[in-house]
Amino acid sequence: MKYLMIVILLLSSVHSQNRTDGSFKLGEIAFIVTDLHFGADAVNREGNSDNYDKVSFDIGKLKLGLSEIEATGEVINEREQGQSTFKFNGPNFELSNIKIKYSTIAPYLWERILRQNRNDESSSYIETQAKNDIIFTLGKVQLLLESEGNFNVNGRNQLIDFNLKRSRFGVSNVGVIIEYNDDKSKTTELNLSDFKIEIENLFLDLDSQSPTPRVDNAIADFTLKNLEIKFPNEIKNDPEFKELASFLGIRGGQFRIREVEVRSELENGRKMLLNIVADTQ
Repeated sequence: MKYLMIVILLLSSVHSQNRTDGSFKLGEIAFIVTDLHFGADAVNREGNSDNYDKVSFDIGKLKLGLSEIEATGEVINEREQGQSTFKFNGPNFELSNIKIKYSTIAPYLWERILRQNRNDESSSYIETQAKNDIIFTLGKVQLLLESEGNFNVNGRNQLIDFNLKRSRFGVSNVGVIIEYNDDKSKTTELNLSDFKIEIENLFLDLDSQSPTPRVDNAIADFTLKNLEIKFPNEIKNDPEFKELASFLGIRGGQFRIREVEVRSELENGRKMLLNIVADTQ
């Protein structure tokens, strides 16, 4: 009981002061999942092995959390007014080493296009079906946020300003493979090395007379690197595809974008600069 009285006396003495200061700090709090696997097979009731679906799903790591959380503040007890500042990183999200594989019995992805080009649209034609393996891989998805701001402590409890110091959304090492009947010559591939959107120094003025927040400054970057689409041999040798590929600058049956970068800057809520760079070969 005496310890409880000591705590009460301490709290009473703090509250009786004309001014109260406080602070809070936390290194990190997060929810983490590692090595998650899910798999399922579905076969029809007749037990026909030529009609089935199979899926597997793997995640190496999933993380969601906040870090480097700091808050300080002061309150003048007589007026019940004060101000607090805060900064934190988050909510940060990370998803890495993802692999999804789906197998099913279905027609060839490009068969209908090839048949149309060969004028083979007879009513007696039956689409051939075989095993299709679709494999999706993803190295990492990441969302990072770093923010700070000021908060008025009064009857309205108003947020004065907010600064998004850094925000980054990125995807790296994306791959999609569609393979038909274990035939490598009929494989379609999509690969993406890096894609990201980054915003820095986004400052919101919330203390102005305007009813809506005003963006004073911001820098935004959009980047895409090494996007490739590889077509199967049958498509690469198709006359209509060759004609389209020549128009689009596709060489060797591969559609490729080396880099696209868009950068914009906003200064003092008025002046905006925009820069675009593109390399498709």
